[in-house]
Amino acid sequence: MYRILFVSIVSACILACTSSAQANPTCLIGNEKKAFIKAILCGQNAPEAAYRFSGPDCVRKSLARRLEDSIVHVEVLLKCGHAMFAERYKKGVLESVKFMQTLSVCTNDRLNVSKVYADREKYVRLRLKNSICNKQMRALIKQRKPYFESLINIGAKNSLTEKIFNKLEISVDQDGNVIEK
Repeated sequence: MYRILFVSIVSACILACTSSAQANPTCLIGNEKKAFIKAILCGQNAPEAAYRFSGPDCVRKSLARRLEDSIVHVEVLLKCGHAMFAERYKKGVLESVKFMQTLSVCTNDRLNVSKVYADREKYVRLRLKNSICNKQMRALIKQRKPYFESLINIGAKNSLTEKIFNKLEISVDQDGNVIEK
């Protein structure tokens, strides 16, 4: 009985230590690079004005807007009978923004991509709940399919995050700590 209790306590301690390390990653880079990362995450360099935010919570707002647009695409694909493609696209979208959650540790706006996605998905589904696949939706799919495919491929290769980290000359350890190279 004591052995089972001991194993349980040790397991709980290991889990708590592991969870806390990953729950509180640190950013060990210079302030100039932190400001640059925040500008990127807030969408300051985005070609689309709709993705550019500033001020408090700008990282989450930029991500939410990007995800909302992608979720509209997912919902259009689903409504037009492309469920498998929609799932692949959703996975690609989530992979393509994974770097934002990691780098948000270097800002005051820590992200939880899954939570932001779920919030935006609920909103988009409510907004589109009475929509049916129509000529306009089919045209959107046809027009945007090459872009959707490219995002799926980026997610499948999982190379975007690595390219961004290399370009910024940073690395991320197994605990999520962002470190300057």
